[in-house]
Amino acid sequence: MIECSNLYLSFEGRVILNKVSFSLPDAGIFALMGSSGIGKSSLLKILSGLLAPDSGTIRGLDNLRVGIMFQEDRLLPWHTVLKNVMLAMEHPSQEEAGNLLNALEIGDYADAYPAVLSGGMKRRAALARAIAFSPDVLLLDEPFSGIDEQIKGRISPFIQKSAPL
Repeated sequence: MIECSNLYLSFEGRVILNKVSFSLPDAGIFALMGSSGIGKSSLLKILSGLLAPDSGTIRGLDNLRVGIMFQEDRLLPWHTVLKNVMLAMEHPSQEEAGNLLNALEIGDYADAYPAVLSGGMKRRAALARAIAFSPDVLLLDEPFSGIDEQIKGRISPFIQKSAPL
């Protein structure tokens, strides 16, 4: 179980999170929803260990591999899509990375560089990289932004199947 108690975060005098508390069971898929600017991305960064809260506690993530897909794609522009995915793998495999790209319907662009991809293609490449990390906990920040509805409908079952449970 993941438990967050009284998380507080401020930035330049502005309160981002104010005494946020919740608990999540050991398994499942959970969505964090809310208006823009209320601290969802900041909370995910705290859960990933990339940002420390000003106060509060988090329990249940010790010794777990936490993967995150940011709002920004953060693909390395000097590497191909395939290489970007393989960099996240503990034991890099072109075949496994290629299969992952195919499942997310971007396999035809494995040898392309991020600069030539559309926004939705970059999102799918970033999603492939996050899944390739094989985390125990996978945090996704707006994973379907820029992905058209038809593709989203086709790849969603694969993402659900790939989520650590």
